[in-house]
Parts: sequence; structure tokens; C-alpha cells
Amino acid sequence: MISAARLGLSKLPKKKTRSKTQRESVFQLEFREELSKITSKERKEFTMIRNVIVFCTVFLFFIGQNISAYVDPGQKEHEAMMQEQEKMKHEHIMRQPAKEVIVDGIRVSFWVETMMEHHQMMDKMNIPMAGMKMDPDSTHEISISLFDVNSKKPITNAKINLKIIRPDGSDQIKMAMWMKGMNHFGADFKMDQKGEYQVLTLFKVGDKKHKAGFYYHMGQPHQH
Repeated sequence: MISAARLGLSKLPKKKTRSKTQRESVFQLEFREELSKITSKERKEFTMIRNVIVFCTVFLFFIGQNISAYVDPGQKEHEAMMQEQEKMKHEHIMRQPAKEVIVDGIRVSFWVETMMEHHQMMDKMNIPMAGMKMDPDSTHEISISLFDVNSKKPITNAKINLKIIRPDGSDQIKMAMWMKGMNHFGADFKMDQKGEYQVLTLFKVGDKKHKAGFYYHMGQPHQH
């Protein structure tokens, strides 16, 4: 029998075999490497998502600030108008207007109060009377407020003259003054006669003049 050496064939190297422990160690090493790769990939994805979220948050905040800046003036104007309307509602907490008329798109509201009622109202609104000039013969205060129906804003810069014609035909004319804190124009009059009074106003808003008036009865329930 011819030997393998004579045929020039060398012996095949013996196949190395690994123990179970070695095979497990290699597997664990490979697993850790794969796990490390996966973790690194996920970490990159997480970082990317986090950056996107931060960018979106900053972007939305910037947009929100600009929108707020854009809307804010109108919103402030609306709030100021609502506050002014609330003041107008509060200005005569004791009674409803004696008369309301609309003239040339302006709502004109009149109040007629005794001086005592007017002073009580001022006390409730914590408005000091010191420095106010009042006619000692006056018995009533006539107050007037103007409200632009179209713009829904009160008119506070008008020039207003008030006139009363008493039942006996005598009259009295005064300029109504803006009363800060009470948010209306007003003037005091002597109304000591019973019967029908005419209350007339001529007021100027800007360059335009307007007239309004009504009948007021003293000591009688009827009104025009």
C-alpha cells in the first residue's frame, strides 16, 4: 500500500475545535458588537428627532411671538373699548337714562338726577367733590354721554352745550364739562318747578354739529 507521504501528499491539518465555552464567548462578543451598532444607530436617530423637536419648538415660539405682536394692538384696542363700555354702563349705577336718542349715528344718553342723588353716586364711585364748581341754586344734575354707533366707541372729546326751558318759559344754558372718573359730560341746573321741561343739547364732534333733545316732566310720571 502506497503511503500518503510517497504520493507527496501531506496530512491535512487537524480541524480545530472550540469548546462550548469558547463558542459562547465568541457569540456573546459578536452579539455585543451588533448591539453596540444598533444602540449607536438608535442614538443617532434619537439625537436627530430631538434636534427636530427643538427646532420646531423654537420655530413655533418665534411664529407665535410674531402673531402675538401682530394681533396684540387690535386686541388691546378691543379690550380698551370693552373696558370703556363697562365704565359707561357703570357711570350711572343708580338709574337708567331718562332718555336715549340716536342722532347722525351717535347715541345720546341723558340722565336727570337731583344733586343729592348725584353726590351719592360720586361717593359710591369714590370720586372726590373737592374743587368742583357747583351753582348753590342748582337742584339737579343733567348728564350726557355720546356713543358712536358705527365704531362702537364712546365719544369723550365733544363740545357740548345744554339748555333747559322751564315750565314757566324761562331758560338756562350751560356748557357740559367732561367729568373724569364718571365718564360723562355734565352740568347742574335749577329745576325747582313742577311741570314739563325741555332739555336741549347742541354738541360738536370734530367739525360737525348735532342737535338732540327731549321733554322731561317733574312731578308727573308721563314722559314723551
